[in-house]
Amino acid sequence: MQLAHEQKEAKAVGALHWLPIMVCINYWFERLRENATSSAYDPHAPKRTANLRVNGDLLNKAKGLDVNVSGTLEQALKEKQREQWLEENVQAINSYNEYVETHGVFSDDLRSF
Repeated sequence: MQLAHEQKEAKAVGALHWLPIMVCINYWFERLRENATSSAYDPHAPKRTANLRVNGDLLNKAKGLDVNVSGTLEQALKEKQREQWLEENVQAINSYNEYVETHGVFSDDLRSF
């Protein structure tokens, strides 16, 4: 019984060397996540009327299918922003994944499963 407790304590102390690394990684991933989830526009801004030149047949078909044209544009913008964010951050993501593959994660020594 005493031995198991000592082993858990040793693992916890050994995991402390990961703390500065994990704090740094957590900080940068929080910044990346904030940028990924933030919008390039204010979704609460009032809607404005806009004149767009759109193929008439396309617009009629969209209306006939009950397609929300402005909502579709907003969704397309979000997807494009997400793609752009991933392209800009692919090096950091790959670097982190390589680090975890090589060194594991800080909790590897603490898990009991």
